Amino acid sequence: MATIRSCADRIERLPSDFGITREIKKLKDRVSAAEDRHKRLKTGTNSDAGPSYDAIPIRDVAQYADPASLVGIDAPREEIIRKLSLQGLGSLVNQRMVVAIVGFGGLGKTTLAKQVFDKIAVNFSCTAFVPVSRNPDINKVLRDIILDFNSGESSEALRQLDQRQLINKLRKYIEGKRYLVAVDDIWSKDAWIILGSALFSNNHGSRIIVTTRKNDVAEECCPSSIDHVYKMDPLDKNDSENLFVEKAFGRKGCPPNLRGVCGKILKRCAGSPLAIITLSGLLRNKVTVSQCEEVLYSLSNAVPEDSDVDAMRKILSFSYFDLPHHLRTCLLYFSMFPEDMVIKRKRLVNMWIAEGFVHCSDGRSKSEIAGHYFDQLISRNLIQPVNIQYDVQARACRVHDTILDFIVSKSLEENFVSFLGYQLGRPDDKVRRLSIHYKEFRDGAGLSGQDLSHVRSLCIFGEPLRKHFSVSLRGLTNLRVLDARDGSPYYTDRSNGFDVSWFPHIDFDVSESPHLKYLDMYELMPMEMSREFYTREVLTGIANLQYLETLDLRTAYVKELPPDIYKLQQLVRLFICPRVRLAAGIGRMEALEELKMISIYSFYSLELLQELAQLTKLRSIHIRIEDGQIGLEQELVLISSINKLSMCNLHSLKIDAFDKRGVDYGTYPLAMSEALSSQHPLQSLRKFKMRHGHLTKIPDWMGSLNHLEKLVLEVREMEQKDLDILGKLPGLLYLSLAVIECPKEMLTFRESTGFHCLKYLAVGNFRNGAEMLEFQAGSMPRLEHLELDIHTSDSTTLCGCYVSGIEHLNMLTTVRVRILEELNQDGVATDVESAITSAVDKLPNNPTLSIEVCSVVLQHDKAYNMRVGRRRSRRFSISKRRHI
Repeated sequence: MATIRSCADRIERLPSDFGITREIKKLKDRVSAAEDRHKRLKTGTNSDAGPSYDAIPIRDVAQYADPASLVGIDAPREEIIRKLSLQGLGSLVNQRMVVAIVGFGGLGKTTLAKQVFDKIAVNFSCTAFVPVSRNPDINKVLRDIILDFNSGESSEALRQLDQRQLINKLRKYIEGKRYLVAVDDIWSKDAWIILGSALFSNNHGSRIIVTTRKNDVAEECCPSSIDHVYKMDPLDKNDSENLFVEKAFGRKGCPPNLRGVCGKILKRCAGSPLAIITLSGLLRNKVTVSQCEEVLYSLSNAVPEDSDVDAMRKILSFSYFDLPHHLRTCLLYFSMFPEDMVIKRKRLVNMWIAEGFVHCSDGRSKSEIAGHYFDQLISRNLIQPVNIQYDVQARACRVHDTILDFIVSKSLEENFVSFLGYQLGRPDDKVRRLSIHYKEFRDGAGLSGQDLSHVRSLCIFGEPLRKHFSVSLRGLTNLRVLDARDGSPYYTDRSNGFDVSWFPHIDFDVSESPHLKYLDMYELMPMEMSREFYTREVLTGIANLQYLETLDLRTAYVKELPPDIYKLQQLVRLFICPRVRLAAGIGRMEALEELKMISIYSFYSLELLQELAQLTKLRSIHIRIEDGQIGLEQELVLISSINKLSMCNLHSLKIDAFDKRGVDYGTYPLAMSEALSSQHPLQSLRKFKMRHGHLTKIPDWMGSLNHLEKLVLEVREMEQKDLDILGKLPGLLYLSLAVIECPKEMLTFRESTGFHCLKYLAVGNFRNGAEMLEFQAGSMPRLEHLELDIHTSDSTTLCGCYVSGIEHLNMLTTVRVRILEELNQDGVATDVESAITSAVDKLPNNPTLSIEVCSVVLQHDKAYNMRVGRRRSRRFSISKRRHI
């Protein structure tokens, strides 16, 4: 009986026992999920850090500089050009024509549109290529078109206009002009209706190119009988193979033992260039049959034969999980940024560092390692390089929208990022990273009651859509990154016939975020406080941020740094705007590596200038000399500090000089050039710029800067011996010269002159006379980019020509020439155009040539400045470069 009662008691307790079991199971599941997420995202332990620092080699220069393949593009490009041409249109020749390129994501629509655009742009008086994206800010698109047209409007002035005013301004500007506009990646009919009304048919033969994924949008864009919808097809088998082999294996070609399995992998890409490029980045490090078969098995296991979308997602998923943990985390961080945004390399790298994604190893700095992470993601074809410079380094990047869709979905799945606005709704209960998009975010209600104590990064984008916008950002106790650089500082209301600017009320207390490491405070301006007052209030608390590494005040209204800023002992990067006064004690900020820009005033004490020499870790400094020439003693102390820094870690030095009006005041003081020549001047420099104010001549010591890669100078006079001094620099890659006075003799670049590594050369003239340059055979054998200002004046009587020998620069890929033509010089500019075009035609690489002719009226003053009046400009572009 007792046994039966005992069993009955246990049965009665079963529901509660099962409840406890369920709760335990839930806890275990949560622990397991957190552990899995930690394994996927962690970056700090060496055992799970993935391949070593150099495990994934960066592509060769050609691939790095040209990430998008142009295989198979010739035929569709020529077909669209034929559609856009004047042939066969008869009486409709002057009507506006729209060609819409339609196809699924990753087919290369943008690449095709850009190729067509570049090919025919020469035939139009104004051109613009603008992205639209899925959630467009139409006002920004309209502003971008106006700016691309070179209308003379400033970006800030256009930001003050509402949509109706922007449309009216655009319509007025294109009256009587033949325009070409490419509208890339448009998703909605409503967006086209607005843009189409602004880009009206003005009976001058204007053309519009549209790219879209949606057939109904393409049809909406092409209502006229002369409009055309071009349906883009996937690559055929041969083009797919050519693209795949080029990207995965380069010139060596596909190894024979891998051809079979690679052919099967390629079939899964379904002719999508994006899929092929992404997979080729993955397979670049798969050198065995078994490794390639593993990729094939993974793709075949879950991808239906007839599903292009699923195939692309599976390819991206496989590429993502093939990344080491630290690169996965860095890739997910791109979900913080809006679609179609160009993201600067340094900004992204500094945010990664602040988040803790980067750890020092092998004696390299965090910045170097983070930069390598950036390059690896480019090498994997997961991000696209933008603004590739003379050193073959991309200064920025963007993410293809298809890849960004995947990154965003993965970030939401991992609870890596939460969003407010952008039609993604309310954030998760536990917010780790928060991205706010003003254009979709109407008020702060979405944050009401949210626990923000776990937020590590906060980014703000866009501009408020209503005047009394407010958001509370309190309780951010674990915040590491605060970036509001791309948020608009105000909303402007014109409903009552006059402008009223309302500053968004952002309730944020910097003292609540003691772990902050990255701060860009552009957007943090409540409407009830003046900008100056609020900036001062925020700066008062900044000195308590003991972990702060990056402080960006370039867009903040501040007159002087707080006196206790020296307490920021871990600050590595300090960016401030011009005319901000330094605080005593800056020499105690011993961790500083970047300091830009610091204004030097004549009333500064010698002790303050001496403090700069104590910043022994400084790698980059930008100095601006304010209010005319400083005293000789101050100048000598400043130069002494610079020389001491150059013997430590200084790699980049930029010096500007301005008078009280904010314009360059003539020549640098004599001691500026002579004092730098003492002992071992600037031996560690890699970048050196002296602008806005100029040297009287090239000093002899400049030829001893053996590590110099980039040099930007303004010099009053230039002789052959000065050119020979610069030619001695063994590693110089980039040279930009502004020569104020007309040379008294021909400046000749010859093989014996040097410049054997130079890739970029720009020579400008701002006062009088022509550029008299000669390039002899064998000179500058690696020069790729040539940029010249040619002032057509009576100096032609001195030498009979302006520039000669361009045809000897066999490696040129880009030539840009600006001809400054004085009034009443009929035919001179035309002769110069003809001579330059003829020389460029002889070059083997078929470089892109751009010529701009400006009629100017020159007024000279004692500071050797040029003022331009009654300017007319016409662009003459010849795009001859063949893409294979």
